[in-house]
Amino acid sequence: MLDDWKRLLMGSQQDGQRTLNLRDMCGNLVTETLEISNCTSTDNGRYSGGYDDGRYSGGYEVTDYCSRDYDLYIPTAACGHAHYRRTNVLPLVFAVHCFGCKSNAMRYMVDYAETYNFVLAIPHGIQSSFNAQQCCGEALAQNVDDVGFFQSLIQDLSSRWGGNIISPELVYGFGWSNGGYMVVNAAHLFRAIAPVSGYQIYDDPATGLSNLVQQIAQRPIGLFLHHSQDDQNVAITGCCTDTTMPECCCGLSNFVDQCQSATDFVDAFGKTVNHCQGEPTISLEQIYRKGRAEVTCYQAGSKCWANTTYCIHNHRGHFNRPSLSKAFPMSDEVSDFFARDACETVGGGSWSSEERACTCDGVVGDASSYCLDQGWTGRFQEPDWAHYSISDGGIMSNATAIALSIVMIVLFLIMFVLAKEERKYRDFKAVSTFELSDFSVDPKLDDEDETFRRRPVPIISRPNLSKHI
Repeated sequence: MLDDWKRLLMGSQQDGQRTLNLRDMCGNLVTETLEISNCTSTDNGRYSGGYDDGRYSGGYEVTDYCSRDYDLYIPTAACGHAHYRRTNVLPLVFAVHCFGCKSNAMRYMVDYAETYNFVLAIPHGIQSSFNAQQCCGEALAQNVDDVGFFQSLIQDLSSRWGGNIISPELVYGFGWSNGGYMVVNAAHLFRAIAPVSGYQIYDDPATGLSNLVQQIAQRPIGLFLHHSQDDQNVAITGCCTDTTMPECCCGLSNFVDQCQSATDFVDAFGKTVNHCQGEPTISLEQIYRKGRAEVTCYQAGSKCWANTTYCIHNHRGHFNRPSLSKAFPMSDEVSDFFARDACETVGGGSWSSEERACTCDGVVGDASSYCLDQGWTGRFQEPDWAHYSISDGGIMSNATAIALSIVMIVLFLIMFVLAKEERKYRDFKAVSTFELSDFSVDPKLDDEDETFRRRPVPIISRPNLSKHI
């Protein structure tokens, strides 16, 4: 293993040229190109055939879809010898940009990657777009296999770094607008996803989610969805041909006859994929002191196999004024959501949102340690999801039951005290306190074109999982 680590640090020679080594990569945002092996093209630049394995139906002049660019950031901690002694693997987070955006719209996530010590990958869309079934642009029009691109990128990075830094079992997806659609469309590749302002990809949600469950062999997928009530590009009530509903941008209203609201989607995803039960419960209420912004977050039921949370924002629009980095206030919480899963669910440690630290075997570390040392794959075993269940009490010893009761009493007292504060946090294990930084409103959008005809967008006082908003 030490030899492998030295090889990564020193790099190698290919065709007489020195490849980038780990020291070159750490702390630097690097744009690289992936040649997709199962993607074929003819010599004249036209793509032929129509396949589901990454090749494209053709007869048109196109950009080289088989050669895809992406940005990659590896945190500086990955180069330290202390990191090698403590852990080998860090979470890999995809940050997927909107339609009409470039990769630089997501590059602000580099700061979070450095803080939380995860590897950041920012895929580049085809003409600023990704194909997510119902969105968007050139990638959708040409039926580009962007899911295949993501899968190839995960495989390439995992193979390239030899399992010392990246594992295909520890990948997360954060997407905005078209990118939100995309991480939902590629949900089977991720342990958890955080779509922002984009979610509806299925003509028939029940059938689509059922097919997803079979695709992932009934493994749950964490969900941390965000949408604004006054989003006029992707309406919170969903996008459909129904003329009584708000019209969405970019042709999104042309695909299905019945709209699916953001809360309906979370309800269906929670019950079908993550086996949530019961009604949603408020887990966080936050009133920002600037910008008249509010957010209310909900747990989508109880006994979920994976954390299933959605946040309804007020006065945030499409989170594009002036940019996602300034208009979306919960990038830190999204990073925390992923870090907690990597530390606790996979690594078996204990995550502290305040300290951004993962405690492993009673030893408090920092975010560079996710308890994923050399033997983590042997310790971490996925449950038998086909026969998995969460009972009311479960099978536990008397001592465990007593300890759990004491913990529940203490938590109840703490929650009772916190309920009197202006900020109310109730059983929201995946996020921490946050503030919205000051921002100025730029009248020029950096996302989808707003020249389309709109229908009125209703302002909703409270979301309801059981019906359309």
